[in-house]
Amino acid sequence: MLLGRVRLGKSEKSLMLTGLRGVGKTVLLNEVRSMAEARGYRTVMVEAQEGKPLGRQLAAPLKTVFFD
Repeated sequence: MLLGRVRLGKSEKSLMLTGLRGVGKTVLLNEVRSMAEARGYRTVMVEAQEGKPLGRQLAAPLKTVFFD
């Protein structure tokens, strides 16, 4: 799994989930988040809002990961 590769300092490709409403994307993301946290990774959940700059939406949550 990609978490193991990252822990070893190896590169990994990004992951993008797509699909219609109700097929389980959020359930899968929550499971990946739980797995990451169980392995000692710090996580944040961000739901991007259309029409707002992504950088501004990510800044505060990422600050908690890097500086808290």
